[in-house]
Amino acid sequence: MSIIQFIRLIQKNIWILLGVPVLLAVLVWYFTRNEEKVYVSSTVVYTGIASGMNIESQEPRNVDFFGVKIIFDNFINIVESRETKEETGIELFAQNLMLPQANREYIAPHHFNELQRITPKAIKNLIRPNNLEATKEAMLDYMRTDDTNFLYRLLNLDHPHYSVKAISKVKVTRINNSDLLKIEYSNNDPGITKQTLVILTRVFIKKYKALQRGQSSDVVKYFMEQVALATERLKDAEDRLLEFNQNNNIINYYEQSKYIAAQKEELGVKIQNIRMDLVAAEAAVQELESKLNKKELIKLNSQNIVKLRNELSSLSAEETLLSTTNKSGNNDKKLAALNNRKANLKKDLEAEIQNLSLISASKEGLPIQKILSSWLSNVVKLEETKSQLSILNERKMEFEQTYQKFAPLGATMKRIEREIDVAERAYLELLHSLTLAKLKQQNIELSSSVEIVDEPYFPITAQASKRKVLIIAAGLIGGLFTLALIIILEYFDSTIRTPERAMRFTGFPLAGVFPRLNAIPKKVNAEYLRRRMLEMIARSILYGLSERKKPQIIAIVSTQRTEGKTMMAKELAVHFTNHDSKVLVISQLTDIPDSEFPFDLRFFNVDKPISINETIEDAIGECCNLPEYDYIFLDIPSLIYFESPDHLIQKSDLLLFILRSNRNWTKADENSLDFLKTIHPDRNYVILNGIDIDTISEVLGEIPKQRSRIRRILKKLITFNYRSRSGF
Repeated sequence: MSIIQFIRLIQKNIWILLGVPVLLAVLVWYFTRNEEKVYVSSTVVYTGIASGMNIESQEPRNVDFFGVKIIFDNFINIVESRETKEETGIELFAQNLMLPQANREYIAPHHFNELQRITPKAIKNLIRPNNLEATKEAMLDYMRTDDTNFLYRLLNLDHPHYSVKAISKVKVTRINNSDLLKIEYSNNDPGITKQTLVILTRVFIKKYKALQRGQSSDVVKYFMEQVALATERLKDAEDRLLEFNQNNNIINYYEQSKYIAAQKEELGVKIQNIRMDLVAAEAAVQELESKLNKKELIKLNSQNIVKLRNELSSLSAEETLLSTTNKSGNNDKKLAALNNRKANLKKDLEAEIQNLSLISASKEGLPIQKILSSWLSNVVKLEETKSQLSILNERKMEFEQTYQKFAPLGATMKRIEREIDVAERAYLELLHSLTLAKLKQQNIELSSSVEIVDEPYFPITAQASKRKVLIIAAGLIGGLFTLALIIILEYFDSTIRTPERAMRFTGFPLAGVFPRLNAIPKKVNAEYLRRRMLEMIARSILYGLSERKKPQIIAIVSTQRTEGKTMMAKELAVHFTNHDSKVLVISQLTDIPDSEFPFDLRFFNVDKPISINETIEDAIGECCNLPEYDYIFLDIPSLIYFESPDHLIQKSDLLLFILRSNRNWTKADENSLDFLKTIHPDRNYVILNGIDIDTISEVLGEIPKQRSRIRRILKKLITFNYRSRSGF
């Protein structure tokens, strides 16, 4: 589309392009005439999320971009949550309802009166005097009873002050990359605007802290429960170990077992040494007794000596028993007494031996006193070693029994100690986790200390109205949308419109075009256009009629009705008649008005159908001499809706196909035209009828009409014809 075509399109639809924007602007002006004023207030809250102190490290937190973003998103979502808005709406409603009279700091007078009017008595009965928190809780409980009560509908419908929808106008934004959040709210009441922010800030800070503390409290509670269970398990294991030690007389199993092993080894060495001493003493006694005769031996085995020997053996056994159990020194006095008794017995035994002075020499001639003295010392030693060996063997048996007892106790104790170790390590680990959880809890409480930096303020002036902007925007959008719609309709217009499309659809050369005479502007000379178009069509007809004969038969046909055939036949007949030609127009229809014509007019015989072999004379009757006419125009009825005289069309010298420009080309047109081409294949022309003035200018060129100097200059600028002139 060229610039000229674009401008012509705008000129054609100028009233629509002007009317639609004006209408939209008027509608916006009308519907916004009672627009309410809007007041805006804001508050700034410090969160300490990114740069707050960390109690765990005593330093500012490490900034994690995504972690901080998640925390801020959680914070903002708490502010924008439905529960927060519901609680804010109920508390704001309760606060305003509890006012004894209107207070602009809280609510405007007309809004207060409206609130008192719409609130039922049952809701007013929920008020707890001088206790806003109790009133809010009572109203929340009442609201949650069902979904049909007044408070539920107040929150969930479209109330401008207390509904969730109204409070959803709250905007929460993070100020740059700081720890500050800006909360902004707008409403038609300045007092309600401020109080909404005050209550909303209080509600969401409480919820945020409760959520943070709730998370850490749950963790601390869990670890406290686990520590208590671990303590019980550890105590049970230790109690079982204590009971096990008490039942088995164990003080320190490992030291005791080590001591028993050492004592057993020491006892074994001692028994071995005593056995050696016993064998030596027995050998010495036997050797000494072998040196005595039978008589001396009998005397040595006398009753007194045997008695003394037995007593000495008993005292030695008792001494050995006491010495093996005297580890703490408790038996020292008894041992001293036994030593004294043993010494006295040795003296008595020595005295008895000395009384044996029967002979003065042994069989080998040795002094008897020396032999007896040696025998006495060996006998004493023999008796002592016998008693010691007996006692030590008993002790050895006791050690064996202790070993048999301690062997299985070790495995049981090891298992109990392992259970204690596992329970203790679990207890310590849980205790450490509990300490960390409590530290985290304190850290969360420290970090969740949200503070208000800028308190919500009371807005004195309303925001500037956007009414003018809306009106202008409505006009601009309406104009642009209308222009775009016109361009789209023009682009996708499937009507025939132009001569090029007419020739493409029909396949016929163009004989000419003819305008809609009633649509020609007053500034244009309509008669001039009509005459010029007829001259072009007549020239095409004369060019197509190469043979000079009389009469020349010209068939005027169309596929549809109301294409303008009859009008075109009349116009052409008048034109040829004015040029000194005798013209006959034959039509089957009576669309030509009944008036004086400069040509002859006849009608087909409509009383009987037209036969295939019928001539023109037969069709119109014997009323005129056809050879005297120069041109005969046959006005053929619509090919689609009427039965056409095909043989008359076939005998015509020229065929003019009339096509209306403001209609679509259909498949029916194409089929009828194909049949028409079979019966009249040559000398066919198309005339595009009813075209607009702009299309005529494309065919005829510059159309002479009255233009101002400014319009002529603008046209030259638009068409880039700066140097064109009308003459020399």
